[in-house]
Amino acid sequence: MDGYISLGFCTYSSFEADKLGYPKNFTIYDTQDAVRLLTSIIKELNLDKEKYKPKQVLARISQFKNSLITVKAYFNTPELIEADTMASRPKWGRFIITT
Repeated sequence: MDGYISLGFCTYSSFEADKLGYPKNFTIYDTQDAVRLLTSIIKELNLDKEKYKPKQVLARISQFKNSLITVKAYFNTPELIEADTMASRPKWGRFIITT
């Protein structure tokens, strides 16, 4: 999936990550780290920084995670894609959520 970014945010300890199937070099991001990363991604993808504000993107990711919306579910739900397009943010889907 060229042009898509896979992001995962979690709260468990990285030293236990391998027990959950994650690599030993798994990194946990706090809110500030996540905002800095999203700022870089938005810039790298040449997205309008006024439409795709890092804190809003982070909130959207949290909303998806809290609603248990997976990557597959997002892309298989035209209503979600249409709502993002109607909100003038048709590229929300470029921020793929992994858990």
